Amino acid sequence: MKINKIIILAMMLLLTFSLVAEKKFTDFKLETEKGQTLQLKDFTGKDLIVVDFWASYCDPCKKALPHMDKLNSENDSVQVIAINIDNPRLKRKAMAYIKSHKFNFTTLYDSDGKVADKMRVTEIPYTFLLDNEGTILFEFSSGKADSHQVLEAEIAKALKSAPKDEVKR
Repeated sequence: MKINKIIILAMMLLLTFSLVAEKKFTDFKLETEKGQTLQLKDFTGKDLIVVDFWASYCDPCKKALPHMDKLNSENDSVQVIAINIDNPRLKRKAMAYIKSHKFNFTTLYDSDGKVADKMRVTEIPYTFLLDNEGTILFEFSSGKADSHQVLEAEIAKALKSAPKDEVKR
C-alpha cells in the first residue's frame, strides 16, 4: 500500500516538473545558401531570436517576410532566422526569392523537414520567439494579417521583463 502511494507521488512530481520545465528550441545544424552550416548556439547568448518557418509556395509566408526583415533591421535586440522548409527541388526557388528581395535576416534551409518536425510545426508560416538561451518565450501560427503586430507586442513584453544585462539593446 505504501509503495503504491510512493509511486503515485513520484509520478505526480515528475509530471509537475515536466509541465514547469522550460521548453527549449531544438538544436540544429542547417545550411545557409552559401553552404555554411549554422547551429542554434551560433545565435544564442546574443539577443532575442525570432525563428520563422516558411516555404516559397506559401503566400502568407512571403507576405510575412518583409515584416521579419524590418524587425531584423530596425531592432538591435532581435535577430531573425528564417527557416525554409521547401523540398530540395524547390530550394533554388526559395534562395532566388530571398536574394531578389534583398532580405537581411539569416536564412537557413531545412529541406528534409527534420527541425520543423522536431518543433511540431504543422502549418506555415509558424514563428517562435526565443530568449538569448534558446528558451521558447512565445510561439504561434503567424499567417494572419496582424501577426507582425502580435509578434512585436511579445518582443516588447520580453524586452521589458528581461534583466538589462541579459538583453542587448
